[in-house]
Amino acid sequence: MAKMFKTEKTILVVDDDPMIGDIISKIFKKKFNFSCHVCYNGLEAVKYIESHLPDLILLDVNMPIMNGYEACEKIRQNTRTNLVPIIFITAFDKMDDKVKGFNAGVDDYLVKPFDMRELEVRVVSLLARVEKFIEVSSKDELTGLYNRRYFQDILYHEIKIHMRQNVELSLSMIDIDFFKKVNDTYGHLVGDFILKSFSEKMANFFRKSDILGRFGGEEFILAFPHTNSQLAKWKIEALREEISKEIFVYDEKTKINFTFSAGVSELKKNGETLESLTEAADKSLYLAKNQGRNRVIIAEENKNE
Repeated sequence: MAKMFKTEKTILVVDDDPMIGDIISKIFKKKFNFSCHVCYNGLEAVKYIESHLPDLILLDVNMPIMNGYEACEKIRQNTRTNLVPIIFITAFDKMDDKVKGFNAGVDDYLVKPFDMRELEVRVVSLLARVEKFIEVSSKDELTGLYNRRYFQDILYHEIKIHMRQNVELSLSMIDIDFFKKVNDTYGHLVGDFILKSFSEKMANFFRKSDILGRFGGEEFILAFPHTNSQLAKWKIEALREEISKEIFVYDEKTKINFTFSAGVSELKKNGETLESLTEAADKSLYLAKNQGRNRVIIAEENKNE
């Protein structure tokens, strides 16, 4: 089967009937290569999504400990999961039940017993719409990188996971040196070309697991999961050297060489926030600019400056 989606999809099946969870998981894995995880009550599902973000949730209503209505409301109250699509799968078929479900925040409603083909169509259709929406709303229009808001949402989640697991995470703020001169000398079309070319270079240079976004203007932000600040600096230094030697050709008459500066910070302790991590990287970037540009500085190396 041809690949239907740009990213791999994960479905969370929440049903106290093990047979239903098993059947759904096997069929979606075989036909669409979706990853599936099964929880057997609403409370288990709510705890699961604290550290996992499914692309879609199939949620039974009548379950022990926490029913589907309560679980749906909890999921919608979580800012990280409030847009994850939810389909109720339930034997409750009265109009009042459906209204209660939609009021709780469900996106679709399927009554048991159901035809598996109908479930497949509903799931695939909903996932396709969500993927398109995320692509449009999460990306910077010019560079194709994550926009600032969406990057911050991702990083907020990454910080929570890394603190819980006590693993390393580093952040870098990157700024193209003297970018205003490029716009003033060659015009904004050439400036846009440089921003796009630099973005493509970074996207191809770093790991797929590294998270790259445009912070604004000629400034970029980059997160390195499972990476300390020294290793992050080494990676950025390698890119910096490569960029400083490259000539970017806009046309026969316009050939540009540029450099960039970067600041790096590392997640060190519990209680550290997205804001404090970003501020530390930004201060280090400011020092790199003041010390002559075309360099990378780590926050921890400059605490007394």
